[in-house]
Amino acid sequence: MKITNQNGRKALFWDCAAIIVAVQLTASAQTLVNRYSFSDADNGTGNIGASVADSVGGAAWNGTLPNGGTLAGGQLSLAAGSSQYVQLPAGILSNYTAVTIDAWATFGTLPVNCFFYGFGNTDGGGAGENYIFCAPQGGRIAITAADPGWTAEQGTGGAGNLSGLTVHVTSVYNPVLGYEELYTNGVLVSANNGVTAPMSSVSSVLNYIGRSLYNADPYPDLSLDEFRIYNGPLQTDEIAATQILGPNQLLSTASPAISASASGGYLTLSWPLASAGCTVMTTTNLVGGLWTASAVTPQIIGNQWNVAVPVAEDARFYRLQK
Repeated sequence: MKITNQNGRKALFWDCAAIIVAVQLTASAQTLVNRYSFSDADNGTGNIGASVADSVGGAAWNGTLPNGGTLAGGQLSLAAGSSQYVQLPAGILSNYTAVTIDAWATFGTLPVNCFFYGFGNTDGGGAGENYIFCAPQGGRIAITAADPGWTAEQGTGGAGNLSGLTVHVTSVYNPVLGYEELYTNGVLVSANNGVTAPMSSVSSVLNYIGRSLYNADPYPDLSLDEFRIYNGPLQTDEIAATQILGPNQLLSTASPAISASASGGYLTLSWPLASAGCTVMTTTNLVGGLWTASAVTPQIIGNQWNVAVPVAEDARFYRLQK
């Protein structure tokens, strides 16, 4: 085996099988725009003060803690008895047509109608309106374009009561394609494929973690390990990868290093777990050939993605595409 370059692409030439493997990635369908890791400097008392830093979006999107919060071991704890919550800046979801909320949290005993998060607004009567939210005690998510919002929520549930659990919660809101999805610990719990309320109907004026948009609703006890917002929908295999990677490692946006090994008439292609969401494309002509999706589905084995493709007599090219 030898490594060379073709038109700026890394390529592996597998001499025994006359196969060339090319590595190329196109643009991703989603972008990480806000990341809250709750590792702000402790002021010596455990209370992290007024700021919750956004390490991706920057200081303009830092959150605040109107009633305080406690930092320990890289986690933010919010106490229901002190009405503690995170407030994120107005407009944080503006101009997005699809959104993914990806978070790791530990919940206490949850009261009915509490919110894990809510992005929208509150009307003059204290009712939530025009929002997306997650109800952890009910194990569901929803989007609504109504005032009050509960009268026209388009939601999906089935996660059960999350009281007492440490959970990786992923919520995908993609009204453009008419769906929303709820995942826990990397596994799809449920989906609603009849969503019609657009993201443009979400006010994104008041944006909370740990507080309801309905003024009369209770607060939850919870600890946050990480809270991420993506502009766009995370895909199923990306969510499975984030579950294994955990809250301290991000999905990669760089072209991955790919390896190849031949055995038993198959070529096995492997690349890092963080490079999720890739489709294996193939062609027989690198210059003017048509790239088509190979009939293989990447599988997670250990800390890598793997596919096995049959070895052909002619030279064949492969690349990864998102």
